[in-house]
Amino acid sequence: MSTSPANTSIPLRASASELPWETLRVNGERIFLRPVEVADADTHFECFTDEITRYMAPATPNSVNDSLVFIESSRASMAAGVEFVFAICAHGSDEFLGCAGLHSRISNTILELGIWIRASAHGHHYGREAVHALYDWAKERFQVEYFTYPVDRANTPSRKVAESLGGVVIEERKSPTQNGGELDSLVYRID
Repeated sequence: MSTSPANTSIPLRASASELPWETLRVNGERIFLRPVEVADADTHFECFTDEITRYMAPATPNSVNDSLVFIESSRASMAAGVEFVFAICAHGSDEFLGCAGLHSRISNTILELGIWIRASAHGHHYGREAVHALYDWAKERFQVEYFTYPVDRANTPSRKVAESLGGVVIEERKSPTQNGGELDSLVYRID
């Protein structure tokens, strides 16, 4: 993305003071993204199961309180401008479908995309729609050199999400999970 004087995009870490993060809403055709809220804790706990975390680094929560801690930490990170963690919700019903994240783990111009979708909503391409919406939204607002999208090699549906945005594998790595497993990750670069 160009950083010419006419470009009004900002680094992610500068965004907390520039964007009213508490009221953000990113729209897709069938879904919308909004910041995770304390009211999501029960549903997050019910949906963020062993099946969902099988291909993820975070541990499955042991209690609603674990989900609440995650949400409060996510909201603090959003306020600090380090990341955005959104609930993915269905238009019309506002059903909680999962979470999408935009993280500045490497730098504030190389941003990481990530999602998870509740098991009952798999197969409807909500994850793809959420990542595309988040990608488009971030590309318009931030100085982005490129995006990364790490995914376990065995997670074919999630790999297809990265590939649908033209993602190419730039790194392979093994990393431990909080559940005691190991991820065999491919890191996609998405321009």
